[in-house]
Amino acid sequence: MPPPNDLVVVHAGDAIETGFVKSLLEEYGIPAFLRDEMMGAIAPWYIAPGGVGAVKILIARRDYERARAIIDEFHDAEDAAIEPPSPQREGKIRPLALGIIMREGRLFVAEGHDAVKNEIFYRPPGGAIEFGERSHETLVREFREELDAAIEPARYLGVLENIFTFNGKAGHEIVLCYETQFADPAFYQQETVTGHEDDGQSFQALWKPLTDFQEGRAILYPDGLLELLMKHFSKS
Repeated sequence: MPPPNDLVVVHAGDAIETGFVKSLLEEYGIPAFLRDEMMGAIAPWYIAPGGVGAVKILIARRDYERARAIIDEFHDAEDAAIEPPSPQREGKIRPLALGIIMREGRLFVAEGHDAVKNEIFYRPPGGAIEFGERSHETLVREFREELDAAIEPARYLGVLENIFTFNGKAGHEIVLCYETQFADPAFYQQETVTGHEDDGQSFQALWKPLTDFQEGRAILYPDGLLELLMKHFSKS
């Protein structure tokens, strides 16, 4: 850890948001430390959400410019994803946040069916980002609403663009992907979990080996997700 007098504040916010930004910086090789204004503590671990007072991210002064560029690029991607569509355009670009949860080389996914293609496919849990909502907030809300599950602070993995057809209709999505974990370890002991969509329809979520997708035995959406997972979890 750098000397305290060489640390500078690069970001401040609530505990959940700063946890995301800290993970993002560390993904790029920039050591980051959290300081809770109420506690005055500096620590290289995540400060649990729910406390009072702002949380600041401190980094070495030499990393400041690169860290700001990374944070700004991430926020620009989020802002672009939640920008309301122009009324002059046909169709809508749908912004999504998806949660990647791994267990011993298996990915937790929801099972879907395209009736027109007669195709069974799989996609990680998550959902649409509401206007004015940050993508990490979407993730927490969607897991709670659809699976009645709490999740741990997540790590940003990347953004994907997905242009597709589903049930005969064209779709276009901007997808922000995060690695996260279930707060309740009991979820890791269940082979299948029943979830519920906003319209009340139920779906099945299960643990699917990544090798099933790699070897073509199962279909994973959105496009580009498998390559992103292999980049981050090829040794899982």
